[in-house]
Amino acid sequence: MSIIQAIIYGIVQGITEFLPVSGTAHLTLIPWLFEWNDPGVVFDVALHFDTSVAVILFFWKDWATLIIAAKPKSKDGKLFWLLVLATIPGGIAGLLLDKFYCSSINCSYSWSLKH
Repeated sequence: MSIIQAIIYGIVQGITEFLPVSGTAHLTLIPWLFEWNDPGVVFDVALHFDTSVAVILFFWKDWATLIIAAKPKSKDGKLFWLLVLATIPGGIAGLLLDKFYCSSINCSYSWSLKH
């Protein structure tokens, strides 16, 4: 992969990360549109990891405020616990749907997150 290709992937990842579409759809479409070789799951995971790190760093003060104020009585503490509570159904759904996902679509991405 050339530097230009990596830059294009990074720009597209940065633009589309917060759109309500599949997190990997754009990574599948780029090689198809430009007739490039698929860079593979490791590159996809690295892009998602880098985006996550960028979001954590950008919102670091907000995260710190929420974590420090984890007392349910405060406004920030209530928001923290609501975020924790809202994350639980997604985690449960991911665990329950993992076997379906692996058997019907593509297990390599799910497998890479576990190992």
